[in-house]
Amino acid sequence: MDFNGIKEIINAMDNSTLDYLEVNWQGISIVMKKTGEPHVEHIQKEAHEFPKAAHAEEKSVVVAVPSPAPVITTAPAAVAAVIVEDLHTVTSPIVGTFYEAPGPNKPKFVEAGKTVKKGDVLCVLEAMKLMNEIQSDVDGEIVEILVKNEEMVEYNQPMFKIRVK
Repeated sequence: MDFNGIKEIINAMDNSTLDYLEVNWQGISIVMKKTGEPHVEHIQKEAHEFPKAAHAEEKSVVVAVPSPAPVITTAPAAVAAVIVEDLHTVTSPIVGTFYEAPGPNKPKFVEAGKTVKKGDVLCVLEAMKLMNEIQSDVDGEIVEILVKNEEMVEYNQPMFKIRVK
């Protein structure tokens, strides 16, 4: 599979109603998620169940199953008065490795409680040996960092929660 093949898979995912796609083929693994994490059912197939192919060892097929409809309930007025704070969530624009600092033994870009301005660097995502700076798209205060240093992040995975100011 070449770069153009991967781009075609991404475009097909963008134009579909699927929320989750996982492809494992000849040692290449691609996982894509659009929103949240839907209920996913794994179906394992042994190599002898597929047509003969070079390097065929084990194939994995993932079928996305729609989540059940949300349940809406009514609550007493006292419970309904609870205020839920609306926070801005910064999500990963790519699949890569999350780095909280520009290098080893260097200070972190941000920490919980720190105020950031639009354009401030929040982290670096390494993808295919390229370092991609992820910048804040709002002014506000970092409320929570949802990813640990050197952790692999998926496309559209939430990384930061920011209280907009």
